[in-house]
Amino acid sequence: MVAAWRYDLDLTISPLVLVAAPLVVTVASAAGYAFAHGLPNPRITHILTQLLIFVIVMFSPISFPVERLPGWLEAIRQWLPPQHAAVVMRGTLTEGLTEEALLPSFAILVAWAVGCWLITSWVLTRRR
Repeated sequence: MVAAWRYDLDLTISPLVLVAAPLVVTVASAAGYAFAHGLPNPRITHILTQLLIFVIVMFSPISFPVERLPGWLEAIRQWLPPQHAAVVMRGTLTEGLTEEALLPSFAILVAWAVGCWLITSWVLTRRR
């Protein structure tokens, strides 16, 4: 709301935001659980999460233009959750993207969430 006021944005909140916001949080939590339980050493987990925080903040689709990335990194970024999380949140809070345009991003986020929960489940069942 502050950004809408400060930058004079027109927020058009879609009912899909009720799906998008929990999905984004679920993907982030699922990835965190997968890292925390999948890596055997807590120090490696700590280093990896700190590195990921740095990379995600520095190269997020909000603060870093995709045109500045090398081609190979741009191709990898298209399959990672931060890009699609930004797309679904923007698409459900503003006008410009149709629901059909959001479907690939929703699908990739769901795939990441399911994949991360499967990895976590597999690791936890192996430890018993």
